[in-house]
Amino acid sequence: MNILIVDDHELFSYSLKLVIENQTEQHDVTTCSTSTGIEDILKSKDIEIILLDINLKSENGLAIGETLKKRVPQIPLVFLTGFDLAEYRTQAKKLHAEGFLNKNIHPTKLLEKLKTIIENGPIAIENEKEILTEQEKKILQLLGKGFTQDYIASNLYISRRTVNNHVQSIHEKLKVSSTIEAISEGIKLGIVPLNYK
Repeated sequence: MNILIVDDHELFSYSLKLVIENQTEQHDVTTCSTSTGIEDILKSKDIEIILLDINLKSENGLAIGETLKKRVPQIPLVFLTGFDLAEYRTQAKKLHAEGFLNKNIHPTKLLEKLKTIIENGPIAIENEKEILTEQEKKILQLLGKGFTQDYIASNLYISRRTVNNHVQSIHEKLKVSSTIEAISEGIKLGIVPLNYK
């Protein structure tokens, strides 16, 4: 297999490259730490599958994935992340990624899954029930950026009272008693990005 790993943790990607290339089958692994080099790699190498981390330093792996699905839809895309969050899985499904795997996976199992994807197509990304509505997510994300309810109401073209009702609903669904706790829980769930780190 010709594999491209996009991950800003160079020790992890280099170690994974060594492990994969030391397998009995012939594998060629190319690594890069940012989206900048992806285009040149795809032009110069016959990449069969892309492994993409969600949590890159200054970039959003999900946004990179969306671009790749438009740019090279014929190349399977697999998210490989240590942040196995419900919201990330949901977003990966929306992007029609061919897989979503946790970095804790054993290398042999990883290769088996990659081979299955290349030969047979996508592997199922487990359905995750979305806790919050899209509107509630937007509001929680804006709260996470430090915006007031008045600003959010103006920004989303809804009343201040409607925003407050949504905030109360968010508190109930996340089982928290304050906005700070809601934001903290939102970060854990992957709803509120914290530089996607």
